[in-house]
Amino acid sequence: MLHYKYNQEQTEFIMSETLSKLGRFSWTLHNVVAHPLSEVLYQLGYEDLGNKVHDKTVPNHNRGEGRG
Repeated sequence: MLHYKYNQEQTEFIMSETLSKLGRFSWTLHNVVAHPLSEVLYQLGYEDLGNKVHDKTVPNHNRGEGRG
């Protein structure tokens, strides 16, 4: 039987690496999907889940660059 152990750090790395490969569209998923979805989750009382969705869709970038 094959067992798969979920590794949160590895998943975050894979997501950010994948998004970073999209070039000028690397922030699209974050801006178009994650921001509205995280706001809806926040309004429904799921702030922690909304923050996770938001943070997991951030592509690789240099800290301090951009607006936030």
